[in-house]
Amino acid sequence: MSTDCPELPPLDLELPARPLLDLPADVRTVAVDGLEQMKDGCESLAHTAEEAGEVIERSYAGAVHGGAALGLEMIAVMQANMNAGFAFAAELAEARTLPDMIELSSTFAARRLEAAVAQGKALWASGQRLMSDAARPFADSLSAHLDRPASS
Repeated sequence: MSTDCPELPPLDLELPARPLLDLPADVRTVAVDGLEQMKDGCESLAHTAEEAGEVIERSYAGAVHGGAALGLEMIAVMQANMNAGFAFAAELAEARTLPDMIELSSTFAARRLEAAVAQGKALWASGQRLMSDAARPFADSLSAHLDRPASS
């Protein structure tokens, strides 16, 4: 069985000469106006897309910066919690009696609970600030477009 393809004759790509359509002036005017409107619409769409891209870039830059700051804040929280755990372990190692160990444990648990609530509130506030800062370019852009006169 042969896999050779038969050779095809060359294609004749010359188009026959056709007479141009002679359109009435009114039809030609409507067509030209339609093309101008399409051109204006395309330019407007391109401008809007460019503005949207800039808004997205500003939002992304804010989110990246805020995300890095939130990450550093989370690392600081983890470090504080680890330091508290090591301090507790050192105090526990020095305890001489079972009641001392129980008192240290209950004090540590109460302090950690208070710290966890405070840390949670702080991280929540930072997360809200991050989301607000990331959304601000969108809100500003929307506000600017809503304040813009309708003829623009």
